[in-house]
Amino acid sequence: MPATGFRLSIDIQAAPEAVFDYLTDFSRHGEWSANPLTIEQVSKGPVGVGSRFRSRAEVNGLHIEAEFELTDFQRPLLIAFAGKDSTGKYAHRFKIKPNPGGTHLVRTIRFELSLRQWLIYQVLLYPVRIPAGRKALRLLKARMEKQP
Repeated sequence: MPATGFRLSIDIQAAPEAVFDYLTDFSRHGEWSANPLTIEQVSKGPVGVGSRFRSRAEVNGLHIEAEFELTDFQRPLLIAFAGKDSTGKYAHRFKIKPNPGGTHLVRTIRFELSLRQWLIYQVLLYPVRIPAGRKALRLLKARMEKQP
């Protein structure tokens, strides 16, 4: 299966710990997603490596359900999760770096796709996926900078 992905970054005027805590509250991801999104934890206990979640998203009229699991959880520096849905397997990684005045956040998204999905993805990468990713980071920044 072909793999592909992209990386985006943004500076946020908030402490790395605050950014990490907001990102690990998965029930709030819909607040800054570029598309309607809900996420619920399906495993018991505190959030950490191995925690499992279910998400429901709407993208261009399509309803996509996914399940994912946290694969890395290093407060306040790194969050990663991997899962699968009808579009293929994916992995998200949020790397958090302190910088003057706040946080530099790097978001990397990798996809493992069938050849057909990969071809479709290549057509949609620049006009859809990357703009949606940038919008999500701008929304995240706006949310974080409004919070005390």
